[in-house]
Amino acid sequence: MLVRGETTREQVKEVLGDPVGATFNSQGQVWTYTASKVAPGVVNFIPYVSLLGTQTSIDTQQPVVQFDQAGRVVDYVLSGSDDAVKTGIFSK
Repeated sequence: MLVRGETTREQVKEVLGDPVGATFNSQGQVWTYTASKVAPGVVNFIPYVSLLGTQTSIDTQQPVVQFDQAGRVVDYVLSGSDDAVKTGIFSK
């Protein structure tokens, strides 16, 4: 768990791993992460129906962590989205 003013960069790295991106602003460093989980839809496994189209769900989480000049967490936010990719007759 991240605690503002207490959690350090090293602790964040232990929990979340290496960031996908790192930038700097006037307050300090900002680390961004992206994690996605892709799952095929049930319809993909139904014989013959899958020939007409497919469904796939995509769950994406994007944590962003702001550090101060001393390397402690100032703020963090978690944004995410649930998307679906549909083909064939399911795309309508």
